[in-house]
Amino acid sequence: MYRPNKRPGLAAAAFALFAVLSSLPATAQLRFTVIGGEETALPVAIVPFGWLEEGEAPLDVAAVIDADLARSGQFAPIARNRMLGYPTTGSEVDYADWTQFQVEIVTVGRVERVQADSYRVTFQVMDVPRRQQLLGYTLTAPGRDLRVIALYISDVIYESLTGVPGVFSTRIAYVSAESGRARPYSLIVADADGENQLEIVRSEGPIMSPAWSPDGKQMAYVVFENNQAMIYVQDLAAGTRRRVSSRPGVNGAPAFSPDGTRLALTLSDVNGNLDVFVTRSSTKTSRLPLTSERVSARRVPSGEKAGAPFTPGRLETRRRVPAARS
Repeated sequence: MYRPNKRPGLAAAAFALFAVLSSLPATAQLRFTVIGGEETALPVAIVPFGWLEEGEAPLDVAAVIDADLARSGQFAPIARNRMLGYPTTGSEVDYADWTQFQVEIVTVGRVERVQADSYRVTFQVMDVPRRQQLLGYTLTAPGRDLRVIALYISDVIYESLTGVPGVFSTRIAYVSAESGRARPYSLIVADADGENQLEIVRSEGPIMSPAWSPDGKQMAYVVFENNQAMIYVQDLAAGTRRRVSSRPGVNGAPAFSPDGTRLALTLSDVNGNLDVFVTRSSTKTSRLPLTSERVSARRVPSGEKAGAPFTPGRLETRRRVPAARS
């Protein structure tokens, strides 16, 4: 009833490609535009979450979720100004109101402060045709992680409705080029929707081939310095980097092994012939025999971040919300 096409849409493919290849000024706001999505996008409603304190809420959690689901191309959220009501709990949902708009899924929730800098977010996902709760949780985390909670909720909703894990909680790395600056190239890490951009390194020469470590704490990349390609591995928490290879010729295509203990590189010899090498330490490399196990890169798993200080604190609690009883 509420399951859209499980096939990843064109928007997802374009999203992945754009995240790696985009080139824009570092000061520009990164935005993703869905040019085409599933023709059978599921009508949903992400109702503004209730704020149980005085003043304005520190974050519009529902707006983040709404944008995430719309960006996926699988869902068609209804505009807030078309909503007939703004329920904040499952028991307040008037299913007849949403049936008028052919909405099949309604998400409601509340945000409250539990300590000076700690917040509790409760959300429920309601199945309109079946008139019952599909899922619901209570999440608690520090204030700096309210956006992380919103992205996590997006992932939970997306997976529960499609059967495919969401990627909203992941981070992306991309290279930006800004003309007119002495050091125009920069490597930037951001949330999957382009928010929370953080510059990792800036260079006079081009930066290429950023590659995450499996735990998301390191990043390997190629940078041209003094007209020579070099490969670095950067610790994202400390901000320090080590040079892995700077030999004359080609230094390219770094890729971490799935366990993160090795780094595969494409290097050239004095004659310009390319070969694959593997490093286990800061600079020592060895040729990878063709009969050896293939080394491949792996994306940061859903929910993992790029390492402190970019990695938000873990959610302190995750409690299932019981379905409302009539």
